[in-house]
Amino acid sequence: MRICEGLQNGNVVRAVILFVFLLAFPARWQSQATTSSTTQSGSNLPGYAEAQSDMSAAEYAAPSDLKADQISPAAVELMKTARFDIAAIHPVQNVDPRRLKTIFLHDARGNFSASNVTLQFLVSLAWNTRSARILGGPSWFATDYFSLNARSDDELGNRLFSLPEPERRLIRQQMLKALLEERFGVRVKVESRVLPVLLLETAKRGAQLKSAEEITEKQAQLGPERLRNFASAGNYHYQNSSVSLEQLAVQLSHATHEIVVDRTGIEGSYAVNLTWAKDDAFARADAEAADGRLSSAPSLFAALDEQLGLKLIPGKATVDVLVIERAQKPSDN
Repeated sequence: MRICEGLQNGNVVRAVILFVFLLAFPARWQSQATTSSTTQSGSNLPGYAEAQSDMSAAEYAAPSDLKADQISPAAVELMKTARFDIAAIHPVQNVDPRRLKTIFLHDARGNFSASNVTLQFLVSLAWNTRSARILGGPSWFATDYFSLNARSDDELGNRLFSLPEPERRLIRQQMLKALLEERFGVRVKVESRVLPVLLLETAKRGAQLKSAEEITEKQAQLGPERLRNFASAGNYHYQNSSVSLEQLAVQLSHATHEIVVDRTGIEGSYAVNLTWAKDDAFARADAEAADGRLSSAPSLFAALDEQLGLKLIPGKATVDVLVIERAQKPSDN
């Protein structure tokens, strides 16, 4: 997906808003190459603007849902040795974080490029986590920007291309980990911490969920992963014809930029169709393009209650976090 350079200003705003939302949730990785682009517009943009790095990471490192015994011996062996053949990393000077476009691409043959990315962003990609779950790091960890271009040799590219996408995704993550460890000196450890979170619970009137078996044939044709995310004028939409409440909590963490923990106690898979209004900043942008008309859809918190019989409440929970023990400016190319 690309945002055309020649679009007029109003269309650029709408295109970027749509693209940012599409990055908010794991989606099917394209078999050839995927380009992700987000625009950050300063600290006055809540929610999505602050979470854009996480959104890109969500698409890049979407959970593979593979158990250890489901990974082929060929993929296991490749994960041990797969490395980029060459990699160039350069600091980006004079960055204006109020108008920042972040772009990254990782294709099916293992080539990777990124522009205007922080080390925090790269770590979130490689370790498949969100910035809220990354603790520590040097003072420049989330503020200094870099461009990166890494390529695989032809042999590795061909071997990667022959594997199923879920296995390729795991190997891509391992390759990026190795690069960050080598060039940025990144060292991490996983710890359990009690942190502020949002708890997903059943609302007072009870959950209003339709089981996955009840979905219509049309809903079942949303895609191989039965997942569809899109934006329209003033609104965001999330549709999934088969999702567990635990998986829904992960999606909500992208939308809220908070750690969301499922406490509903509800098992099974359900069809979810959720629509909510964009936050104030994006709503204003849409309103400017629509003669001042604002969305009448509820907020995300109200939409969960009204449409699904669920609620998000502040709380604390023990969660796994990634602790940065060591990181340094990148070594010479």
